[in-house]
Amino acid sequence: PSLRKLVDVVPYGLPDTPLPPPRPVIKGVWPGIERDDQLLLWGGGLWPWLDPLSAIRATAELSRELPAVKLVFPGTRHPSPDMAAMPTLNAEAKALAAELGVIDSHVFFGDWVPYSDWPAVLQESDVALTLHHDALETRLAFRSRVLEYIWAGLPTVATAGDTTSDLIRAHGLGELVEEGDVASLVAALRRLLVEPRDARAEAFARARSELTWSRAAEPLLRFCRAPYRAADKVVESGAYLYDEADSLRQERDAWRELAQAYGRGRVMRALNWAEMKRRAWFGGEAEQ
Repeated sequence: PSLRKLVDVVPYGLPDTPLPPPRPVIKGVWPGIERDDQLLLWGGGLWPWLDPLSAIRATAELSRELPAVKLVFPGTRHPSPDMAAMPTLNAEAKALAAELGVIDSHVFFGDWVPYSDWPAVLQESDVALTLHHDALETRLAFRSRVLEYIWAGLPTVATAGDTTSDLIRAHGLGELVEEGDVASLVAALRRLLVEPRDARAEAFARARSELTWSRAAEPLLRFCRAPYRAADKVVESGAYLYDEADSLRQERDAWRELAQAYGRGRVMRALNWAEMKRRAWFGGEAEQ
């Protein structure tokens, strides 16, 4: 039997609103990236549990036959000081790009993209990348950035093995590769880059309709509309079950009575009543 009535899941969701009008943020703006280049987007940070190094190796190989291919890491520094001590692969990624001769020519590192610019970055990109290592984090993670790719209709190459890669596979929104398989990554990128951008438009539309916040939050909304307690949940005395909804209704009626008392001008009587209720609910002596 399902335990959904005891524990349910509200995953991350997509905005119900469409994307704002596109505008250039990277193409034709960043030095070294032209307006007609093909942009590979790495959204998010270069965390140790992810695999940006395979993305750099694949881009270096692909650039030999497709010189207009450019890989961008737009957010290598998190603006929150709380994240400053988090380890990253920033240094390793830049060193590899320099070693392969593609830094600032085919691989570009930004600092941080303002959230207001992010929808435009999604729209001007051609393919997104989400690559990770096979670790415990993979099994537990839900990569919200992938949902933003779906929102923008952005074909994605992902490492197989996590929940969001299952979404890509199920809806036909891109291609999956095995961890660290650079040859397969190059082949997958090549296939997606020659596709028309709207080739998967219907698949993305279906996925968006199933992944909006209004759909994702339905388990929570359903509970809020009809709250209940588990059958074995008892009051503190352990003697009786009680109806939470009825308790809330009683409190609502009490506050409604208080408001009506104010409306009738019985201020002092209402204040005394409120003080009695305060002491009954929260304990303590009345203030002098």
